[in-house]
Amino acid sequence: MTKPARDNIVNWQAVAARAVHMLRVMGPGLVPQERLDDIFNACHAQQPRIFTRLFTAELTKAEAEDDSILIRNPLSGTIDRYTYRSLRPMQPLRPYEQLQLVKRTRP
Repeated sequence: MTKPARDNIVNWQAVAARAVHMLRVMGPGLVPQERLDDIFNACHAQQPRIFTRLFTAELTKAEAEDDSILIRNPLSGTIDRYTYRSLRPMQPLRPYEQLQLVKRTRP
């Protein structure tokens, strides 16, 4: 994750851990192993210590199912809680993924 993302996503470690966990657990069989290796190697090359920690983390069920993301407003410094969803509404699958953030009004 880039520095601006880490600065503005308050719970970036939890968000990144969930993303890496899902790719590690659900990727095999859905994504060719060569592509998974490319992704893992690219991530590891950028941040070896952080990526290794995220890759080897075992998440609890609650951690894996948590869909919250805390965003810091860079102008005001306030922190808002959002729900995020990963969207892939098209077939065939595209080489990108759309993330949707919806502001939560309740915790």
